[in-house]
This record gives sequence, C-alpha cells and structure tokens, in this order.
Amino acid sequence: MSWNRTERTLQQFRQALSSAETPEQCQAIGALARDALISLAQAVFRPELHWRTAGPPPSTTDSKRQLEAYVAVAFAGSSNEEVRSLVRSAIQLADALSHKRTATPKDASLAAVAAESAIRLVAISADHELTDSDVDWRGVTVGPRYFAWDGPQLHALPDRQPIPAPNAAIEALKEAGHTPSFRRRDRLRASQAQGSFQVFETDRASWRRELLYTQDGDQVLVVRPAPESGAA
Repeated sequence: MSWNRTERTLQQFRQALSSAETPEQCQAIGALARDALISLAQAVFRPELHWRTAGPPPSTTDSKRQLEAYVAVAFAGSSNEEVRSLVRSAIQLADALSHKRTATPKDASLAAVAAESAIRLVAISADHELTDSDVDWRGVTVGPRYFAWDGPQLHALPDRQPIPAPNAAIEALKEAGHTPSFRRRDRLRASQAQGSFQVFETDRASWRRELLYTQDGDQVLVVRPAPESGAA
C-alpha cells in the first residue's frame, strides 16, 4: 500500500503546485511532499536489511532515519554520496516548507522537484516502476537521452546550460509524426497559442536544458505535436 500512497500523493502535490500562490497553499505542498516521502520510506525500509546501527530501528513515521538507513545500503560507497545527499535534502526541504509561513511558489517548486527526484531514484534502486513514469511524459527518446515538451515538473526543473539542438532529436521528432521548428524566445507565447511547445533535453528528475538553433542563438527548438500523440 505504501507505493500506492507514495504515487497518489506525488500526483497530488504536482497538481497543487500548478495553482499554488499563497503561502498557505505552498506550505500544503510541503506537507504533501513530506507525506509522500514517509510513504516511500515505509515502502522500501526493512529493519532486518537496512538498519545497521545499535539501538531500536526508527518508527514508521520517522522517514528521515528510515530513508537515510535505506540509501546507506542501497547507495553505498563514496561514489553515491550525491544520491544520499539528495534524499536527505529532499526530506529537509519538504519539512522546512511545511513550516515556512512565508513560503513562495519558488520554494514549493524546489521542494517538489527534490521530493520527486528522491522518489524516482529510490524507485529505481528498489526495482519499482512508477505507474506514471511514462504516461505523464511527452517526448522522444534518442539512445540514452530524452527530449520532452511536457511532463511532471518539467517546467520547475533547474536549468542547465543550453546546447545546440542535436540533429538526431529533430529527426526523432519528425519520425514520430511531430513538427519541429525554431522560434525566438520572445515569440514563445505566440507559438504556444498556435499549438507549439518548447522542447528540452531532460533526465525527467533533476534537470532540463534548452535546445538552441546555434550555440549563441536566441532561437529555441519547439514542436507542434502530432494529433493525439503520447509519450515515446
């Protein structure tokens, strides 16, 4: 049941994020993110496998200690310190947001992205496929790379340095029946009104980056999706 609740709560704070404006609404996203992480901990933590410290194991609501114990085993070694740090930060951000009386939509976005990233990383380590992992994304795959114009938290993900649009991505969009083109940034709203969307390369968890016509150009890649197109 904990995986079901994790995914259900994940969907709830995504939906809440799209309309959060007041401090109270942003705080509520922190509470939902914290609840999702508690459910995540309950889904993966097994005292007999993951508790390697003297003393009694953490309670069922102590997601911080449960998840820290889990990732210490699932992501052991110095090479995985960044993953362990991300999970710890996700817990801290969700908890801080739920108590921050001056919370802003930006605060909510940061906490939501961190929580979702932690959930996806832990799901991978536990060999659990999130039910929305493909359904809610719209894009194309080129080898190990993914190029999307819509998806959970896509527009809240931190931006990396833009790069020239790979020809392989443009060809993959065409082969899937979509219509790629380039538009100036100051014309993006007009393009969206005409049914086109900006395309980003993304890992679907922790970053995205714009795709440019040239390295220093002001034109970015957009796509007009094929009718009734889904995730690739």
